[in-house]
Amino acid sequence: MKSDEFYGKPMVIAAFFFNMGGILFLLEQKNIILFCVVLTCNIIGIYSVSHRKKALVLVLIIICGFFNVRIYFKVFLPYDIYDRVIITNKTPVYAEGEIRGKKVLLWNEKHIDIGEKVIIMGDFTCSPDYGKGYVGEYEVYRSKSSGRSLLYWSNKVVEEIRERLNTILSKEAYGYVNAMALGERRFLGIEETDRLKRLGIIHVLAVSGLHMILIFNIIGSVIKKSSIVLALCMVYTFIIGAPPSALRAVFMLIVFTLGKKVIRTYDNASALAFSSIIILLYRPYYLFNISYHLSFLALIGIVLFSKKIKESMLFLPTWLRKSLSMILSAQVFIIPYTGMMFKEINIGIFLGNLIIVPIAVIIIVFSFILVLLCKLPLIGESVGYIYNYCILIFRFITVNLGKYSHMVLKVDNNYAILYLSILFLMIYFYYKYKSIEDRMLT
Repeated sequence: MKSDEFYGKPMVIAAFFFNMGGILFLLEQKNIILFCVVLTCNIIGIYSVSHRKKALVLVLIIICGFFNVRIYFKVFLPYDIYDRVIITNKTPVYAEGEIRGKKVLLWNEKHIDIGEKVIIMGDFTCSPDYGKGYVGEYEVYRSKSSGRSLLYWSNKVVEEIRERLNTILSKEAYGYVNAMALGERRFLGIEETDRLKRLGIIHVLAVSGLHMILIFNIIGSVIKKSSIVLALCMVYTFIIGAPPSALRAVFMLIVFTLGKKVIRTYDNASALAFSSIIILLYRPYYLFNISYHLSFLALIGIVLFSKKIKESMLFLPTWLRKSLSMILSAQVFIIPYTGMMFKEINIGIFLGNLIIVPIAVIIIVFSFILVLLCKLPLIGESVGYIYNYCILIFRFITVNLGKYSHMVLKVDNNYAILYLSILFLMIYFYYKYKSIEDRMLT
């Protein structure tokens, strides 16, 4: 008999198969035999547990996910181009731009600024980079500026703030405030970023979910209307150049906040699932980005386990219980994933998340305050002076804890897969038992 137990949260099921459709596209490009095997298994699995109409809907969702990614990467631009490009990023070697909503690399295009609209002539080479979202690259022969987008003016605002910060901060503090508040990590030294990577807290340097929640809560404590607070979060994201981690975070924040007001049967799992679909419709290539995986795996862990972990630590103070439950639940899926991806698990991530993240939260809030006040005479200098000492203390702590970050546990993929298999079975039987218990009580 076919069961409807899996349809308690239809949005979660829809998001799973929408993501699966995108993964099938990558398999089709890499290994056609594996693609056929996985597709067949999905269809057989769907029809074995679902009624015919529901099975057909799920298959259609897989097809939508597949073509969502395929249309982005496979509907290519003409090989000889005379078209308008919006420059989204620039390095000394190359520039990044968007042509008709697709990311491209531009070579030989140096005399431009971020946010400029440029008409270029060049040759297109199809060389998709699935992780970074490039559909190919252009060898530019000629170019001509045709205007400026809003991104150009927002970038100018950020550059003015950077010039001011550079005059009142030490080199290290300048790098941290750029990373934590302005979404630009290139001003931090390689040694600094490597140390934070080993401690498993590199996410504090990218404007992401943690930063957006802090901004939302700080502004929300002053402005009670959530729609205005969300609008300000979106404006902030745009001003700093809309980095991918910030875009994902603001999308999720919108879905989570508005979902509670609009939908009576709102739940975090469905909101998370819906936000993943919206994000992939906007930027299909995020599906192949490691930071996208880590963001959602952390949130899935928090949604599934944070409440249970918090209830198991009633002997601790409320504030500590809440922090620990969030940190530990976020690691449930991240640890095996990083083990499979990098073949090792760094013991330092536990120290980093338990000790340094709470301190980093204070530094992040201070970074936002500094950016807001840096232009004011005397006040900017005073806040900058205090910020320099805060970063000095923060670096002292990370350097000393970094001595323990070289303790690495080598991981075999088989152990990580076994861990995940046992974990999924435990979750399945827990919710199956819970649903039976609920039916008996009703």
